[in-house]
Amino acid sequence: MADVNERLDEVERRLDELERSSVETRLEQFRGRIDDLRVQSSLARLDARDEVKQAFESLESAWRDVRSALESMTEDGRSAGSTLATKAKEAFGDLREGIEKAAETLRQKD
Repeated sequence: MADVNERLDEVERRLDELERSSVETRLEQFRGRIDDLRVQSSLARLDARDEVKQAFESLESAWRDVRSALESMTEDGRSAGSTLATKAKEAFGDLREGIEKAAETLRQKD
């Protein structure tokens, strides 16, 4: 019985690691999208406009919140995969929405 429990614990640990890796990968993808939008706004000379600044501040804040939540889960020990997945989905939704708003703002200013 102890062997089965040990195996289950190992499977859960590996699932948590995979979930965290997936979240980190998506977070870095969003980082790249934010950076691309920042370059586009700079090239279009829109980065000085208030609405563009606000959009980027909002994006940066959301990205930092996700990164911070991910780090705190790691510091708290083994995270529950479903908790991480749920929080990540919510945060990625916020990031996606922010990126879409920033992109729309840039398109309107062209």
